[in-house]
Amino acid sequence: YTLASYDTDDGSPGSAQLLLAFGADGTPRWERTFRISPLSSTRPMSIAVDRVTGNIYTTGSNFLRGDSSVVTIAYDAQGRLLWSEQLPGQRGVAIAVDPASGHVVVGGYAPDGELLTLAYDPDGQLQWSVTEPGTEGSTFVDLAVDPRTGTVIQTGYDNPEPIGRRNDYVTRAYDLTGQPLWTRIYNGVGDRSDRPGALVLDSRRGVVYVTGTSDRDSYLSSHTDVTTVAYDLAGNLLRVDRYASRYHFNYGEDIAVDPRDGSVHVAGTVYTQAGLNSGALALSYPTAAPAG
Repeated sequence: YTLASYDTDDGSPGSAQLLLAFGADGTPRWERTFRISPLSSTRPMSIAVDRVTGNIYTTGSNFLRGDSSVVTIAYDAQGRLLWSEQLPGQRGVAIAVDPASGHVVVGGYAPDGELLTLAYDPDGQLQWSVTEPGTEGSTFVDLAVDPRTGTVIQTGYDNPEPIGRRNDYVTRAYDLTGQPLWTRIYNGVGDRSDRPGALVLDSRRGVVYVTGTSDRDSYLSSHTDVTTVAYDLAGNLLRVDRYASRYHFNYGEDIAVDPRDGSVHVAGTVYTQAGLNSGALALSYPTAAPAG
């Protein structure tokens, strides 16, 4: 499936969501568009597929006259619209499905920095929602659901008080009813800026990995490292891996786990100068799960 936003050709100023389905051989199967109104802009951000039912879920934001809302949409495997839900005042960023319950978990944030996590049942009925206070500049980044327990793990970054401290990784866990389990903050070198880029859950080994970008050295330097933090499902810190190439600007952007051996693979970007001469970066680490 491919999710995109496109400008309509009917002369209206807004944009719509476009969902494309392809067969295993790459043959187009169907396409669906979704739009709230001719004057609004719908911007999809994330897609998830229920492995049990084949249903497809998307989330993103709708913008109209300066206001935003989280838009979550459900389709069946043939592309038939099942339901859509809006939540005013927020922006949708990430979505995941619990294969055991069929619940759809969505993460987002408000312009004032409030972070949001909510869950719908397979019929689109809101089951629970949790908001966490933030500051202007706080952002939701990614989430995952543990298929064994229904635990929701989400990450983002905060811009804590006082202003002298920069952004930190903030990773939280909730149980399957939305009750908070733990919160962990990664504040890297020298109280500088740390921004996660992606999260992945190795449910077989019970390890959560968060990768992103962390400033290096002091406030006099803008050099950055790819920084990957590992926790177990109880929130215990297992490992921190920082990577600095011979260049000064290294950014962690996505992460995946090999289910066979639990090895961790990080994708990112290296800049030889700030904003110039970029190159792709790939890193691999062994599992952070304790032996045995």
